[in-house]
Amino acid sequence: MREAIIIFTRVPVAGKTKTRLEAMISPEECAQLHRCFLKDLKRLCEDSGRKCFVFYTPSGMKKSLYPLLGKDKTYVPQKGKSLGERMHNAIEHVLGAGYDSCVLTGTDIPELERADIVQAFNCLRESDVVFGPTSDYGYYLVGMKKPCIEIFDNQTYGYGSVLRNTIESAKSAGRSYRLINAHMDIDEPEDLFSLKNRIDTGEYDRNTHTAKYIEYLVKEYEDIWTESADCGTI
Repeated sequence: MREAIIIFTRVPVAGKTKTRLEAMISPEECAQLHRCFLKDLKRLCEDSGRKCFVFYTPSGMKKSLYPLLGKDKTYVPQKGKSLGERMHNAIEHVLGAGYDSCVLTGTDIPELERADIVQAFNCLRESDVVFGPTSDYGYYLVGMKKPCIEIFDNQTYGYGSVLRNTIESAKSAGRSYRLINAHMDIDEPEDLFSLKNRIDTGEYDRNTHTAKYIEYLVKEYEDIWTESADCGTI
């Protein structure tokens, strides 16, 4: 079977990415953290052995992604007004290129593993759609064998009911679905604290680009991390 991975990303530019983390770290540090996510995701996708497409925004900046993801990927600008429309167009593009199935993943899920990608493709051999849930009731991954615009229509992203609403849309469209492992996305300072805790306990590999950069941030913002630990946030 011809299977493809879609990396769905914004080009990491200070002040334009991971902005909710600016409550604790600088805009450039937010962008650098995003770059680390991409470097780790590159290795994971390459290890999976699947063709990799990068759908990026804003258009005209793909060369900024070469040092992070490599020149060998297929780069396509995102198209569409809403997030749902852009995801649908990306999936439609890849499946229209002759692939039997594809999975689209976001980039701020540092604990995503190769086994999750393999599991997603295995699920698609039995079901029409697969989702990777996030701990805040959204999803970080969606995969299909045939495009289904209904799954993305009239969805409000960034709210806790998005996965439930999307599953209901899939069922209404007559599509079967499966779920793979849930992971936490990194949106808020509290998410960084939680990930740092899992680095310390060995639950997350400290040799990744992301883990090493978080160790740098801990030193840079030692007072904040210490206060959070004292308050039980970490």
